[in-house]
Amino acid sequence: MKLNDLKKKIENLEEIHHKKILEIFIKHDISVSENRNGCFINISSLDSKIIDEIDNFLKYINKQEKTLSDVENIKDTLSKNFFSEGEKN
Repeated sequence: MKLNDLKKKIENLEEIHHKKILEIFIKHDISVSENRNGCFINISSLDSKIIDEIDNFLKYINKQEKTLSDVENIKDTLSKNFFSEGEKN
């Protein structure tokens, strides 16, 4: 994965996922600069092992979000089919 793509994907995540990625950086003793705007990390010198770990986490997030979306769609379908307003059982 290109670093620029990695950066964009991380920036577009929700805060809860930012925290998990920050934990990955801290676990690998990556220097983190922090100010009132947030945490900043120089990703240009990251080891490929760390990039792979972050990439795997991003894939995990995407898989979980797809699963949640699928479950919500099934729930909506069941709700429409079995609990529609005005229908008598």
